[in-house]
Amino acid sequence: KSVIARQKVQILQLQEEILELNSLYKKAGIHTPDEYMSIIQANQQPQKPEKMTFLKAQLIDAIGPSNRNLERVLTTERDAANVITIVFTINDNITNGFIKTGAKIDITKILKRVKTSDCEFSKVIIAGTFLLTDKFGNSKESIVVALSYNLSTVNKINWENFLFDNIYDIADFIKLDPAFMQ
Repeated sequence: KSVIARQKVQILQLQEEILELNSLYKKAGIHTPDEYMSIIQANQQPQKPEKMTFLKAQLIDAIGPSNRNLERVLTTERDAANVITIVFTINDNITNGFIKTGAKIDITKILKRVKTSDCEFSKVIIAGTFLLTDKFGNSKESIVVALSYNLSTVNKINWENFLFDNIYDIADFIKLDPAFMQ
């Protein structure tokens, strides 16, 4: 449970960083995508919890089981502003390069599955966790990849021709642990 609690704190930190970016937009006199979406979404009812439970099952089906004896999809939540937050565990692989590639493939599958689901959203936040070891030899499951995609960005994707290598490039917000930078 402590891993999930730490991940929720990291998600909150990510959401705070997004709010800070929105604040910078406002100071510059630029409307944020969230402001436009808030107007559009104002009269819509929140999704029922059953839809999020079904989405979680769809995501597990899309990205497959964990190879690290951890739950594969840890969190699928949707708030009143139609922001869907998904936290998943990144699978291990034989090289660091394959681990990073696997993360990109999984994020692409997650985003596509959210888009094709019947869950309405204004933004999708996807966070991937992985076991990191510090200089002192202490290991901890941490969020190593955090991305945000606005609805307008997701709507631009042509899934038939989309290359998973571009998934980080098209993100509206991205934060990568140094171990996951290329």
